[in-house]
Amino acid sequence: MDPNKVFADERMFGFCINCEGLLETRDHVPSKVFLDELCPLNLPVVECGTKCKEGYSLDEEYLACFDRGFQPRT
Repeated sequence: MDPNKVFADERMFGFCINCEGLLETRDHVPSKVFLDELCPLNLPVVECGTKCKEGYSLDEEYLACFDRGFQPRT
């Protein structure tokens, strides 16, 4: 199975799916902050708007810290 297979058609290209702004940067899916230290090298990457990528960064960090607080201790 190809993790980078695109499941969208041409109607979904050309704008950010979150804010419908210009595609100015790229982001990993899922974000690296949600993965352990040894994350795969071939994570899928999507194009997105800079506003979205920067706007969601702190939310992703907060959620990752919150989630790790509920993991069992080893």
